Amino acid sequence: MVFAILHSGQGLRGTLDALIAFACADPRMKTGCLYRKMYAGKHRLGPKTRARIEEISSAAHLAYRRFLSEYIESGELLPGSPIDVWAAYLEQIQSKRNRF
Repeated sequence: MVFAILHSGQGLRGTLDALIAFACADPRMKTGCLYRKMYAGKHRLGPKTRARIEEISSAAHLAYRRFLSEYIESGELLPGSPIDVWAAYLEQIQSKRNRF
């Protein structure tokens, strides 16, 4: 769902609003999505599963970076913005939704 939101073409503000809404509003995932549960407990999983979780995590981080880079290029975000920091922040917003 997060990847779909990032590629929805809603613009910077609309996409951020959609990510926040997703992070706060889906009652079906009140206790967390399967990926986040597996990520939190990855030390208990086998090597192939851990590797796949890391692949998903890397893909998510890259998707956030690309999303933010587009808006730096368009001038909606300041040039020189710390993309990695912002990407990590967006990832944290999505992971924290699983704790509420």
